[in-house]
Amino acid sequence: MSWRMTTLNHAIAPGQVEARGLIQSLSKAQSALDAAKIQIWAGLIKLQLGDLAIVSETDGPSDHIELEGDFSRWNGLGFGMEHGNLIVHGDTGARTGGELSGGCIEIHGHCGPWAGVSARGGRMKIHENTGDWLGANWPGEPKGMTGGEIIVKGQAGQHAGSRMRRGVIAIGGNAGAGLALSMIAGSILVAGSTEGAVGSGMKRGTILLKASGKLDQNLSSGFKSSGEFRPLTLNMQLRYLQAIGWHKSDELLNLNQCERFSGDLLALGLGEVLVLH
Repeated sequence: MSWRMTTLNHAIAPGQVEARGLIQSLSKAQSALDAAKIQIWAGLIKLQLGDLAIVSETDGPSDHIELEGDFSRWNGLGFGMEHGNLIVHGDTGARTGGELSGGCIEIHGHCGPWAGVSARGGRMKIHENTGDWLGANWPGEPKGMTGGEIIVKGQAGQHAGSRMRRGVIAIGGNAGAGLALSMIAGSILVAGSTEGAVGSGMKRGTILLKASGKLDQNLSSGFKSSGEFRPLTLNMQLRYLQAIGWHKSDELLNLNQCERFSGDLLALGLGEVLVLH
């Protein structure tokens, strides 16, 4: 079934709304009345979904859910999704798309921290900015994102791609400090500027950056230049990202010179940072 949900502006929840499992429950609901009775925690109080939002059935494709309104206090939207489409017209809270393994989540707004944390597959598109720990690992866990694609049109906070194992993260704007911290493998592309400690502890994988005046200061000290090198697969990856909606692909495809840095030599040292200029 297909659903549309709109937040009630007058319904102020007494704390953060815990939305883990909400999308799965909506997918199983047989009527709007059933959907409105879904139980959901708001702070320490258990409410029904109908207390916080208007839920209606639509004629769209199966497993298609659209949310409208301010969901910035709703944490865990799309958490553990395995299939279907979730489209949010508004901001979302923390852990949006956490442990995503299939389907597509599209956020037409800002996204809180821990978006796509420990994602295993599927696709996320964030049309504005997102917070810290994008596609990263849970605290204390050895692996972060292990599959899927996260596309951000705007900026990302600190520690994006921390302990990333597989998958792709593409950031159209700037990225905060600690990008790809202890990265194990995978690909991260940043079209804007970066802050300090890029690739610190990186073992394998690829980071693609655009040259900026502070790049030498921002790279972790365990990287060394290995000369001009442009992988044959780079244009293929950029064209693929272009096909799925990353708006910065054209700009990066037009930058012909590419310098390669190897590292982090203080870790395994088999990673690479490619700098286009």
